[in-house]
Amino acid sequence: MPKVVNLFEFGKYSWKNSEEFRNIREKEKFSDDLEDVLDNIWKDRKKFIFSENLYYESISLKQRYIEFNKNEIIPRNWIGSIYFRSGKDEYVLNLLPKIFYQENHSYKPEEIDSIFAHILWWLSGSEKQSFSSMESSLGAMNSDFLEVLLYIFSSYTLEIFSANAYHYYSIINEDLDTVRGQLNFSAYIKNFAVGNKHKLNCTFDSLQYDNQFNKIVKYVCHLLKDFTKNEHTRKNLEEILFILDEVEYEIMSVGDCDKVILNSIYTEFRTILDNCRLFLSSLSVYKWKDDYQIFALLIPSEKLFENFIFSIIKNYAVSPVINVDRHRKGKRLFLATQSPSPVPNRFKMINDIVVTFNDNSLILFDTKYKKIHNTNSLAGNDTYPEYNISQSDIYQMISYAVGSGISDIGLIFPAFAEDDISDSLPIYEIKDEFSPATIIRIHIFKVNIFHNENLRMSVNGKLEEMFKKTKKHLILQLNEAISKVKSL
Repeated sequence: MPKVVNLFEFGKYSWKNSEEFRNIREKEKFSDDLEDVLDNIWKDRKKFIFSENLYYESISLKQRYIEFNKNEIIPRNWIGSIYFRSGKDEYVLNLLPKIFYQENHSYKPEEIDSIFAHILWWLSGSEKQSFSSMESSLGAMNSDFLEVLLYIFSSYTLEIFSANAYHYYSIINEDLDTVRGQLNFSAYIKNFAVGNKHKLNCTFDSLQYDNQFNKIVKYVCHLLKDFTKNEHTRKNLEEILFILDEVEYEIMSVGDCDKVILNSIYTEFRTILDNCRLFLSSLSVYKWKDDYQIFALLIPSEKLFENFIFSIIKNYAVSPVINVDRHRKGKRLFLATQSPSPVPNRFKMINDIVVTFNDNSLILFDTKYKKIHNTNSLAGNDTYPEYNISQSDIYQMISYAVGSGISDIGLIFPAFAEDDISDSLPIYEIKDEFSPATIIRIHIFKVNIFHNENLRMSVNGKLEEMFKKTKKHLILQLNEAISKVKSL
């Protein structure tokens, strides 16, 4: 079994003193091999959510997952798992969300499982992902996040494929002995001219088992089967591949998932496709020393938080909200024009959430995945900006307001494990000197995105049942935030 190393975002881990590295024999070699692995993953990195943020599109060949210093390493803003080998040992490196970090706390395996359950819930609540209806068995997976994902996916997919095969009508053009569908006269005349008058060129619909969707599932299962070390997962994947034996094997990409059109009644197949998209878009796989395969599933934490909050607001906002989108319709998407320039539009606005009401008024929300301090924690301390809201955050919101024409903006932060959710938070007002009648208001909110029992929760059953109360409370908090901004 691989050795498990759990690290939290932005935690500082000393090679000499950190408990996480106590059982690593050759720390220098481990460090060199890990950095080499990360550099290779970075070169071919793919994102869970495609972003136009330059951080993710950087052309730098130097990885940005973990910062390596002489005496310590500092994980950055990615969560997920990395599998690699150093010397004779195999390792799984879990990068965990910073909101669960507690100083000097020794995490038990069941607490790590609870963190994994939360990540799965955030994924399930985000657009184009669905784990919520699947039974979870995290406690039996040896605190291994990627193996948890594979087990849930393989179990669910096998259950669906064992009961139903997916067929898709495709348009076929073929020479036949009898007419089927529509006879193509021009093609038939050509056949007639060369002595093949008995060949009737026809175009018809055919229900095909060897279709794009099944090819994607087969490729993903083949990819994952070579990686997993869990017997149940491997057995599930082998049975799925046996069912799909008549489907042609092709290397597929995340772009191929977007080409598949599923009927809305096939919700179970939609779930499978969405999770195939997750693996193909977030999973980095390549050969390592002695033909050893490296697997890494890494998700930018800011984008996961943003997409989770956007999806909750979009699906559960109440009246008078009539629409939730990524940008204001009918408005320019760029902050500036450059002249002269062959490409005049510059600095594209990457809004998180635009809420439209039935009176056509609008609110813009932006998510910030960082800790917001209350006033008590900063008493007599000038080290941090007040509440940890930076000047660049305010500048960014002002530019969004000017570019979108929306004067009311909400900043949504996640609550951390030890936070008091009832903290009173400020409203910042900025007077627009170009338009004296306009006041830009920036409202600050903190929302709770973890279970009410935190890491003491029981990890059993379906995610949607485990987090039912948590989700209800989050929906209430977000709708209260919308109502508060609307009323001012």
